[in-house]
Amino acid sequence: MIPDSGSETDYWIDASRVAPPEQRLEYRRRVAKSINRRIRSRLNRSASQSNGWFTSTSLPVGQSLTKIDGEWAEPIGLQTSESASYTIEYQIEPYSKPKSAKKAANSTVTTPATAPATTTGNTVIVADNVVTDTPVSMQPLLQDQSGTTIVAQVQSTRWKGSQIIVVAGGSLLTNYAFTKPLAARLADQLVLASLPPSTSSPRAGFISVNPLSLPVSESKPGVPKASGWELLTTWPMSLVTVHAALLGLVICLMLLPSLGRARHIRYSVKGSFGDHLDAVAALMNRAGGEQFARHRISEYMRRIHGETQGPWVLPEPEHEAVHSPALHPPTAESSTPPGLPDPPAGSHTQPPSQTTRSLDPTDSDSTANS
Repeated sequence: MIPDSGSETDYWIDASRVAPPEQRLEYRRRVAKSINRRIRSRLNRSASQSNGWFTSTSLPVGQSLTKIDGEWAEPIGLQTSESASYTIEYQIEPYSKPKSAKKAANSTVTTPATAPATTTGNTVIVADNVVTDTPVSMQPLLQDQSGTTIVAQVQSTRWKGSQIIVVAGGSLLTNYAFTKPLAARLADQLVLASLPPSTSSPRAGFISVNPLSLPVSESKPGVPKASGWELLTTWPMSLVTVHAALLGLVICLMLLPSLGRARHIRYSVKGSFGDHLDAVAALMNRAGGEQFARHRISEYMRRIHGETQGPWVLPEPEHEAVHSPALHPPTAESSTPPGLPDPPAGSHTQPPSQTTRSLDPTDSDSTANS
């Protein structure tokens, strides 16, 4: 189905005829806006690309459908009262390969819209225009009074009995168009032509895709069944899959350093002061200097901390006065030892005075001097 300006304008025109008097002015405004959008979409329309099956050409001016001809003309039929209700904007022609094909990496193509709400057109990015090498044949099924092809059938010997039916005008198959007899009979004919004759209850559906491509593949006979990873997308596993995906996302956010928990960094400690203390304690234990260590700790607690009692403070021993013997001044006879020269005349030798020192058995220096 080739998209055109749609059925919005026809809807507002028909609705304005049955609108209540107090709303006719608003309906006329909407009719005018819709006509302006349709005119702009037709003026901004550009030639559409082809993949080698057929070529759709935009008509300079829309043609009113007054007469139909072709293989489908009899089952569809066109009443005289319906001749002015349909406008043809495109014609379908067989594809002809151009002499010099210039391919662009990417091209911007403005395609007319199919829905009434977007009659201004949609701008899409179309990839490389790849022309198929499959030989096809096109047969017109429905034409208007001037010979313009409205509905065509495309077939190929490589398609194993498949066919493509092209309709030149999306306004013939819109929801509003189905309210008219001609569009309804055209849709019935499309359904009958698309199904094998053995089908008792025909059913059909419409697929709306972008102008890029529609992948088609052969399916196996029977009802398709999900297998493998496809089971996660079917009910009721799809409900579990959604919650599992959300839980996984939350866990990933928790593991991020900036959003989740702080990361614990393990430092490699090569040494510890506690090991040094243990080694000194073991050395002192082997040396047997426990009493000496206790005296040194007691002295430290007394002098630095000023403590006089406690678990580490030892009681002070009683101090004894040590008197040195009195020293008499030497006489002239015995002042000079034998073998030494006599002292010079006029020199005086004072006798040392008696000294009394208090010896502390805990002072190692005093003990050594003593």
